[in-house]
Amino acid sequence: MRLMCLFGLLVGLLPFELAAQNYVGLTEKKVQSRLKKETRKSDRADRMAVQTPGSSKTFSGSRSRSVDLQLRCDSAGVCYSEQYLCKDESAALQWQKKILSQKEFGWQKLNENQHVSVMERQLLLEIYRAERYWVVQVLRTNWSPLQYRLLFSN
Repeated sequence: MRLMCLFGLLVGLLPFELAAQNYVGLTEKKVQSRLKKETRKSDRADRMAVQTPGSSKTFSGSRSRSVDLQLRCDSAGVCYSEQYLCKDESAALQWQKKILSQKEFGWQKLNENQHVSVMERQLLLEIYRAERYWVVQVLRTNWSPLQYRLLFSN
């Protein structure tokens, strides 16, 4: 009985963990609410919005000891960038795999470092090495149907 309860709990949490990303497109209020729920309690008190030049806001939090999260919202208050700052390549590859496992986005590989969602979702997934960490980021795009076709017209 306990084993079944534990299994049910784990199965119930799996969709939440898989959907733990997907901030792009959310309003600032929803971003703040989800960050409060989904980031570590022991992280720095840096979930507050930081105003950056050009009227965009940056929100951040910690997903684990090796992964920090930065979200950027535009002047209209909509999230357009979701970045996972990973201390090592292994953590970055795990986040990339987690994001790519979401079938509803229809991810298609452009090259070793980039994937694009179906046109209706308008997302670009990238992974790259920065100076001190690895970055896995999801960006909102505004590509036209023609631009999408050109991406795959080799």
